[in-house]
Amino acid sequence: MIVKDSVVFSANGRLQDVKLIAYGQDVHLIQGEILNTQTWTKDKPYLIYKSVAIDTTATLTIEAGTQLFFHDRSSMIVWGRLLANGSASEPVVFQNDRLEEFYDVIPGQWGTVYIDPISRGNVMDHVIIRNSIAGIQIGHPSNDQIPQLTLSNSQILNVSFAGVYAFGAEIFCYNSVFANAAGPVIALLKGGDYAFYHCTIANKGVLGTSRSDPSILISNQFLSLERNTETGQDEYVMQTGDLSKADFINCIVFGSFRHELQLVNNKTNLFNFQFDHCLLK
Repeated sequence: MIVKDSVVFSANGRLQDVKLIAYGQDVHLIQGEILNTQTWTKDKPYLIYKSVAIDTTATLTIEAGTQLFFHDRSSMIVWGRLLANGSASEPVVFQNDRLEEFYDVIPGQWGTVYIDPISRGNVMDHVIIRNSIAGIQIGHPSNDQIPQLTLSNSQILNVSFAGVYAFGAEIFCYNSVFANAAGPVIALLKGGDYAFYHCTIANKGVLGTSRSDPSILISNQFLSLERNTETGQDEYVMQTGDLSKADFINCIVFGSFRHELQLVNNKTNLFNFQFDHCLLK
């Protein structure tokens, strides 16, 4: 997009005209909206301010090649259903809105893709998520409903907390890369049902902070900060759930820590996991 203007100076009976020109991207501006069923295309980028939500009965379809730019702390909240249908040559990209080269490697510039516990049938294929706080948060520690996501041929990169942050969710994932986080690259908490095939999970940390967790954290419990409605005070509550399955098949798990896997089993709920034909540090 080209914007032209001019400044006219009048002095001593003479006019001088200074030409101005600026270049920018024309965008679809999404500002704190709740979306009904619709399709986003690659005709021009989408700039999200103050977050965006997909309504409970709605489906947002994002076509191949679509670029999404998120302003500081903005997120995508999925109550309904998200279908992000990228391709190998034209992925769907979720990213920060600062385009200077310096910001290419800065994590935590926007929020997350949050999939609510009531949301089912989500599909993300050939998607790139980068430079967020969390790549995908799916589920909530205090809600026992089971959200669902199929994630394939995708990349979640350079996040200031976790790549995948799941609470009792159902995820089927294949042929994807999860790399570089200040926390765990994949955190599967409070149980759930998970399958990862042909994935690379690698963590060497991110710029500006030290690592706090191994690449993969699997647990059938989570200590959640909840508001006590009787006292009005925040209290920590242990939330638990069955880990019916956490399969990692033909995957690479690597990073800068000596051990890149942490298992937390409360020995009360189910805790089923397996690593089959994996390179596991």
